[in-house]
Amino acid sequence: APAAVSVLGASELTLDGGHITGGRAAGVAAMQGAVVHLQRATIRRGDAPAGGAVPGGAVPGGFGPGGFGPGGFGPGGFGPGGFGPVLDGWYGVDVSGSSVELAQSIVEAPELGAAIRVGRGARVTVSGGSLSAPHGNVIETGGARR
Repeated sequence: APAAVSVLGASELTLDGGHITGGRAAGVAAMQGAVVHLQRATIRRGDAPAGGAVPGGAVPGGFGPGGFGPGGFGPGGFGPGGFGPVLDGWYGVDVSGSSVELAQSIVEAPELGAAIRVGRGARVTVSGGSLSAPHGNVIETGGARR
């Protein structure tokens, strides 16, 4: 299941002031050495309820069940049957073996999801903004399968 934005390998993404909506598995997925800079970004699930807006424009909702394919996040990696919630494992930002910097950004996750999932070899820096997961973990960490 794909992310709304996937950054792989030796790629770098900088987003300043954008809105990322949707993605079945995550709003933003950074894998295999990617570098992602998000500033003043809002990340939310695409099917989040329209009436659930919070300050800054985010709507409750995270990003997608499961993971991202062989060797990354999915069967044999971090999705269903691997690491992460099986029933509704939606992640706002899903990071493995990569670096993500969030500044003044809003990330929200739905039930049983996490605003940020930090996998093996990941580095995440959060400065200001808001992270929310009403029924899950705001930040979920782990380097191996459960």
